[in-house]
Amino acid sequence: FRVWKSTRLGQSHPFDATLSISFLIFSSKSSPHQPQAISTKMPKKIPLSEVAKHNTPEDCWIVIDGKVYNVTEFIEEHPGGEGVLVAYGGTDCTEQFESVIHSQAAAEIMKELYVGDLAPQSKL
Repeated sequence: FRVWKSTRLGQSHPFDATLSISFLIFSSKSSPHQPQAISTKMPKKIPLSEVAKHNTPEDCWIVIDGKVYNVTEFIEEHPGGEGVLVAYGGTDCTEQFESVIHSQAAAEIMKELYVGDLAPQSKL
């Protein structure tokens, strides 16, 4: 039984949501030409100082419940208007987000916009 491990970033952006870790496992029954691949994804840890840099309509990230979202592509589609997301760009807007009722569709959209988790030392 032998294990090889390799790592790579999931995408080319330096603050991609996940770090992809792949394990190739070869047992005595499997051929080296037919490995079994197991892939896991770990959330990227992003400091609040990095989130704060993304505070414009052209590059807008927000934090909600310790999760970082790149909302740039969603700004024009936001039902509450463009200004809402830009006003909180680069900040933790958990309180403001939770003060408004959001649909199930919003939860699905957030999954697509997820960049990573706020680094623990960065929480307010």
